[in-house]
Amino acid sequence: MKTVEDFLNEINERSWRQNISSEAERKFDELIEEFKEHKDEIISEMIKDVETMEKIKLEDNQVFNYSIFRTWLDFCARQIMSNTVRNNNE
Repeated sequence: MKTVEDFLNEINERSWRQNISSEAERKFDELIEEFKEHKDEIISEMIKDVETMEKIKLEDNQVFNYSIFRTWLDFCARQIMSNTVRNNNE
């Protein structure tokens, strides 16, 4: 006896190529929603990572100015967001 899930999987198996764009958009929307749900955690972790990097740079007598801050913020944001997606898919 087929379950509803089996039935839907059969339909999707036959039509997924025609729906690639819709599936991609749906996946994108899921990821955006995931980021929104974890926004405060992501921001907090970004701040912590940038502050840690600033401390390390200053301890090594290196410059940590706005330009370097922006570079590290971008790097941290991408890493944290990537980890957020990876961790929530496991």
